Amino acid sequence: MESKKIVRDFYIFMAIIAVFFLILFIPVFFSRNVWSDRLQKDLAKVLENHYPQTYQVGEQITINSALSTSLVAYELLPAQTNFPEKTPAYGVIARITTLYGIMPAVYIYTGNEVSFVDFSILDSNLKKEGAIATGLKNSLQVQYWCSRIPQIITKSLTRNKDE
Repeated sequence: MESKKIVRDFYIFMAIIAVFFLILFIPVFFSRNVWSDRLQKDLAKVLENHYPQTYQVGEQITINSALSTSLVAYELLPAQTNFPEKTPAYGVIARITTLYGIMPAVYIYTGNEVSFVDFSILDSNLKKEGAIATGLKNSLQVQYWCSRIPQIITKSLTRNKDE
């Protein structure tokens, strides 16, 4: 009798844990599209501020790695049909740690080079935030992602083609 009570209590405990994780998982699962749409709009806004009427943000590129929570990439399409863009371009938002906290940094990868654009949460037109952005543009974190983005995007594109 005692062992049946222990087993029953164990199953009740496991059911409570399963319901708890299910309650945590459901909002995360359903908010993924909202999160992706918001990042896409932020990327489009930063690119429009720095490269007016040059790029249109396309589909998200699936990144199958541990970095998928710190990095998101989108295909960049020419905004105009007569725009002579031969090489594919990608817009990348990387979450980097700075002295001011975690900030989303926007990059453009054109197949042979990565260029840092700006931070999507800073308004460079404001004097204080412009000074912060200028100071962070040459930081080690920004340079690190400039060197890592080509490897990550290339690996993700080849992996996605194979699937």
